[in-house]
Amino acid sequence: MTGDTDIAPAVKTTKKLFPHSQILFIFPAFRKNKSLLKLCPHSFAINSQQYAKHQFPNPYTLKNGKIIHKPDSW
Repeated sequence: MTGDTDIAPAVKTTKKLFPHSQILFIFPAFRKNKSLLKLCPHSFAINSQQYAKHQFPNPYTLKNGKIIHKPDSW
């Protein structure tokens, strides 16, 4: 999931090395990117409600028992 174009060179290389692979981006809410969409036309955006729905619970306990908390701004 990204809307950042710095990933484009890696995607171009992957498409050359694995031409039969399908690559797509899931754009975060309000981050759809036209150049990435052109590179991977099956990409799509999710809205802010979907984004919130698929976040880990807060707090989240890792397998090793460590507890992590999301920032309040999330």
